[in-house]
Amino acid sequence: MYGQGGNFSTWLCGIGGFIPGPLGMIMTVILWGLALVLAFKAIQYLFSWSGKGKSIRSLNILKERYAAGELNKSEFEQMKRDIS
Repeated sequence: MYGQGGNFSTWLCGIGGFIPGPLGMIMTVILWGLALVLAFKAIQYLFSWSGKGKSIRSLNILKERYAAGELNKSEFEQMKRDIS
């Protein structure tokens, strides 16, 4: 009475059981793969500080050189524009 009968197989593992059979299994694997890739890309985007960190570090070094008197104002401004 409550078993697998009629046109259903034992492969009910698709998206909510709406796509039975091997196609449902393939769709499930594809959807989980997409979810994992999107999660990985989101984490990678949130924690990618490499580009910002380098320019901030370079600007700090430039400020230190200007404060030490190694650069005049025009050199400082030019290098600052080049970094940004």
